[in-house]
Amino acid sequence: NAKPNIYLPLAEKLLKRSIRFEFSEISYDLCKLCWATYTLYSQNEKKIKFYKKKMNYYKKLAELEDYLFVETIAIFGKLMRTKTLKKELQEELKEIEIKFLGIFEKHQSFEIYRSVNNFLITKYEYEKDFNIALEKANEFIDYLKSKSFDISHYLISTYVRVISCYLYFKDFEKGSKLWHDEVLPQFNEISTSRSNKHISLVYLILCFHTKNYQEAYNVFLLMKKQIGSQKSYWIVEDVSIIEAYIEYLILEGLIIVNEGKVRKFRISKFLNEVPEYSKDKRGNNISILIIQLLFLLQKKKYSEVTDRVEALNMYRHRYLKDNGHFRSNCFIKMLLLLPESKYHKQGFLRKADKLFRKLLNHPLESSLETTEFEIVPYEHLWEILTSTLENKFVKETKLVRNSHQ
Repeated sequence: NAKPNIYLPLAEKLLKRSIRFEFSEISYDLCKLCWATYTLYSQNEKKIKFYKKKMNYYKKLAELEDYLFVETIAIFGKLMRTKTLKKELQEELKEIEIKFLGIFEKHQSFEIYRSVNNFLITKYEYEKDFNIALEKANEFIDYLKSKSFDISHYLISTYVRVISCYLYFKDFEKGSKLWHDEVLPQFNEISTSRSNKHISLVYLILCFHTKNYQEAYNVFLLMKKQIGSQKSYWIVEDVSIIEAYIEYLILEGLIIVNEGKVRKFRISKFLNEVPEYSKDKRGNNISILIIQLLFLLQKKKYSEVTDRVEALNMYRHRYLKDNGHFRSNCFIKMLLLLPESKYHKQGFLRKADKLFRKLLNHPLESSLETTEFEIVPYEHLWEILTSTLENKFVKETKLVRNSHQ
């Protein structure tokens, strides 16, 4: 029962702010309120027509934004559940692109621009056309910077997409510059641990994949500090796996740690942890099993290495049956040759040469795998592990069963 002369000025003031921040749905509701008020309590035809037109305009925008949101989530769900980008899905992506661009050409709002751009970047990422994905991401960054309101969260998340493209190109120099110039200064403003972890992880992997291990270590320390006491299982698990690879690189002398720096990682505990295969939905088991084996090889515990290799072989037969795991299958088959060559360096290199060339001919960048995640590329792990072998035979009688199958 509030009087119009009390709430109407407030509604019109809020509408101006809502339009400024491009809140289409809120703007529609406020326009509807203003139109109804002028229609019921005033003879101001100019205002009635003005708010009726605005109401219809923002109603249309809100409906389109909702449509784009629903369609985007639906197709992203399909992409997340697929291992390879099949022809039918590629055709569907193209159809959606045509529809979205048609809307974008006729209607403009922040949410429309964001939804269409987000879809396009994701589409080109899945199609592995990272040149266009990078172009679209940079276009969106320019658009975001043109806004008068705070869009730092969207800006940071788009910078991450750009770093992802640099990861594909293995361009550490550009990725590092973007991280230090644009992302890092705003890093403390990101509120949730999930965001902290995701932002750090992309740049961390870029460091790993370009052999900038010292920088990876620095980013990892920052990531751990930001995550703090986060108890979420998926965060704790991922951080623990990355920490294991960090520790391995430290022991190999590829990462330098300041004297007196206390490291809480316990290798013995990590070696005794057995992955729960039934819960392996993000491919972490492969990374865990491989790094456990590398720790044992580093310590020259050859009997235990043989046991782990056999476990890897069983895992490969049971869980890595499709072509989407080509690289993991290839690398595991190479590791199976360790006991067979009796850990003799030259013998091992000779036996594994054919598989190693297959791995090189199927680089990570061209792989269609979406379920696997190589923290350190297998080629780099191969270089490290072979450097630990010697040109002498190890007395090891136990052989791995079915190692060539």
